[in-house]
Amino acid sequence: RERRNEDRFYNDLETVISKSFPDWTLNDLIDGLERFDEQALATFKACFQTVTDSEFTYKKDNLRDIITDFLSNSLHLNLKPAKRAG
Repeated sequence: RERRNEDRFYNDLETVISKSFPDWTLNDLIDGLERFDEQALATFKACFQTVTDSEFTYKKDNLRDIITDFLSNSLHLNLKPAKRAG
């Protein structure tokens, strides 16, 4: 059941990204979060709020852990893009 909820979250997240941020893909977002890119974080926060109906909140000292957990879960769902050449 937990896996189904995770799958639904990522599917909903991907839908919101494509509708609200058409220049982004879920894989672009994951890649940006890996680099702690501010634009990726802002996009994630906006999409998270739409998907969950709650604001993405964190303490400064646990943001890295939250992103690492999110990225870890996305890897299990095979969402990580292939490394770009060059």
